[in-house]
Amino acid sequence: MGIVRGFFKTIGAATAALAGIAAALMLFFGLTVAEVEDSSMLPELEPGEKVLVLRCDTVDFTFPSVGDIVLYEAPYYEIGEKESTMLGRVTGINGDRVEVGRDTGIDSERTETIKKERILGKVIYHG
Repeated sequence: MGIVRGFFKTIGAATAALAGIAAALMLFFGLTVAEVEDSSMLPELEPGEKVLVLRCDTVDFTFPSVGDIVLYEAPYYEIGEKESTMLGRVTGINGDRVEVGRDTGIDSERTETIKKERILGKVIYHG
């Protein structure tokens, strides 16, 4: 029984070490994980799905193009009293403003214009 317990203890330590290394690499490369909270980006992004976001403050960041999905600070009136983050598809870029919209649902026809500095990053992986 001692060998089995030792084996699982070693596996647990290795898993924790790998998780720490992965977190450090994500910070180093400017990556963050966001969760899709609603169905506004269906069919591409499903509620509960996790996406990998390249943050704007990284050296390799190139500003999103039309068609990219971005994580941005939503205006307070979108969520309620406090600011929050949202995912949206870039539908237009005009100077220091970006137009973002949703893919489906009741919001699919609506877009909003936000300042570029509200963009936190762009989605580089989902699935």
